[in-house]
This record gives sequence, structure tokens and C-alpha cells, in this order.
Amino acid sequence: MGHSSRPNQYQRKSKYRPWDGFIGNLTPLGHGVSGIVLAIDEQRVAKIDTGSLRSLEDIETEREAYRKLSNPGCPYVLRCYELDNPNGIVLERCKDTIRKRLQSHYNGKKPPDNLVKKWVYEAVQGLTYVHRRGVIQGDVGCHNMLLSPKNDTVKLADFSGSSVDGSDLTVDYEFWSKLPGSDEPSQVADIFALGSTIFEMSTGSPPYENKSWREVHGLYKRSEFPDVSSIRHLGPIILKCWNQKYNTASEILDDLENNSKLCLRRMDSNTSEDSFDEVEPSSSQNSSRQPASRHKYGSTRQCKDSHTFIGAE
Repeated sequence: MGHSSRPNQYQRKSKYRPWDGFIGNLTPLGHGVSGIVLAIDEQRVAKIDTGSLRSLEDIETEREAYRKLSNPGCPYVLRCYELDNPNGIVLERCKDTIRKRLQSHYNGKKPPDNLVKKWVYEAVQGLTYVHRRGVIQGDVGCHNMLLSPKNDTVKLADFSGSSVDGSDLTVDYEFWSKLPGSDEPSQVADIFALGSTIFEMSTGSPPYENKSWREVHGLYKRSEFPDVSSIRHLGPIILKCWNQKYNTASEILDDLENNSKLCLRRMDSNTSEDSFDEVEPSSSQNSSRQPASRHKYGSTRQCKDSHTFIGAE
């Protein structure tokens, strides 16, 4: 199993004993082309290769991505505990993906508005950070956004097929999230997929869910997108993602910040998903912060090379 000889200065400090690589007592949680995910304990998982060349390459790509993303790190990107463990990558363990949550809790129906706003705000902050660190995720969607055990914080995940500093993508978007003609990795392609992701968050289903990939591709090529008029506050942002009006994810953050209806307080462990409060700026915030600190989830945290990231546990 391949691993890098680089020093482990990039990985997050961990209070846990390093994983010894023994998998006999670990519970499988999922698997795919890129690897197998095993539960180490309630807080950590191990992602290991399947033994195929493709899997080995994908695991190495994810290591390279996390070398960029773990320094300094962002609360809206899945945490890496052990980057250079020769047995596999040790990552933060989460609960559901957003898609699984939509299916299990809302059965394809529209979730509460304030929950959707929270998800969108955190996902956009995560993608802003990922792009500013030189990574194109390449498969942005509700299936690759996890929810943390505490507070259901959104965590962008799965960088095994991503582009790092301009490298080729080895993964592709779901067909309802793919920008027609986008064969090269780009922020705009990720943002187009983010538009479809926000649509799914807002409605409970992906855009054009019941159409074939050929039909969807043709519709997108003609710039014929689903009606978003019923999606309060977020509809215009979705359309701007689809119509390639944003060059960077940080521009989406600007739109979110400039709409007071999209500023929410962070959900704590005693708050239900239906009871987020819209709030005004807190007087306790540091007045010397830049305007990006208008994010209103409560406690703030500054990540280098990005906006002010907030609300993570």
C-alpha cells in the first residue's frame, strides 16, 4: 500500500493513538472504486485501498489533496487525523450524507428553510476554502457532503478523484450536476454542480431526477433549467451557479452575506433542526474583523486564505 515519505506536518493534531493498520476487528461502512471505509471507533474511520492500481492512485490523490486542505484546515472540510499512515488515511467519522438525511428524514420532501440555509452556508464556505487551497473537488453533491455527529455541521468529503494544483480529475459529476462541455477541472464546473446541490437541499430531490442523462445534458446545453421560483431566497443563487455568473465560490458567499434572510445562528446540541434563528450582528464580535465576519452562526474561526469560517464545533 503506497504512502508518501513527506513529513506529517500537514496532518491535524490528534488526541488519538495512531491506527495500527489492523482491520480484522473494524466494521466496514462503505466502499467504492477509490477504496474501502472502515470504522476505527466512534470518532474515526480508515480509508484503505482495494489493491487495484486505480484505488492506489486515488488514495494517493486524496493524500495530496489533504496536504493542501489540512494546513491550516477548515471546519467545513472533513478532518484528516492521519495523513501519512502507511496503512491508509484516517479521517473524521460523521453520520449521514446530506442526501441520506434528505431521504431518511424528509422522504424526498422539502426540508425546513432554516436547515437548508445552514447547509448551504456551510457548504459554500467549505468549497471556498477548498478552491483557495488549489483543489477542485470534481464531484460536488449532496452525496459528498457529510454531517458531523455534533451539530450536524456540513463537511465536504471525498477528494480521491480531485484535481490538485491543476492535475487531471479522475472522477466526474453526477449527470444532473455536470456543466456541459466541462472536461477540464475548473472552479466554475464545481460551482455549477453546487447549484444542483443547493437545488437538491432545497427541494429534497436532484434537478431533473426522472430524466435520462441524455435529456438532462440537452436541457443544460440549451440553458433550460428547472423552475426555482418557489425556492425562497436561494433560487437566484442557484440560477447564477447554473448560468456561470460566479467565477469563485467566495462570490456566492458575498451574495449570502448581503441577504439578511440568509444569516443564521449556529445550531447547538440542544437546538432542533426546525428552530434556527435569524439574528443581527452580535456586539461581542471583534470590531476589527473584516466584513467577511458578518457570518452569524455564533463563534467565529479564522482560516487562512479564505473567509472567516464559523459555527463549527
